[in-house]
Amino acid sequence: MAKMVTFELRNGEKRLYHDVTRVDDSRPHLVLVYSNNVLIAQLNKHDVRQYTWQEAPNASAPSAAS
Repeated sequence: MAKMVTFELRNGEKRLYHDVTRVDDSRPHLVLVYSNNVLIAQLNKHDVRQYTWQEAPNASAPSAAS
C-alpha cells in the first residue's frame, strides 16, 4: 500500500500527494515532500495548517463498487 498525504492550507486549499515516503518539516520555512527519496513538493510552512497521512488504495485491488 502506498501512502497519501493531504495538506490543508491557510487559504482553504487542500493538496493531495500520492506515493509519499517522507515529509520533512524540520526546516524553519519549508515543508518538503518526498517520494522514494525524490523531492516532489515544497510548501511554505506558514501556509500549511496541518497535514494527514492516509493509506492509498491498491490500484490492482478489485473495486468494491462492482
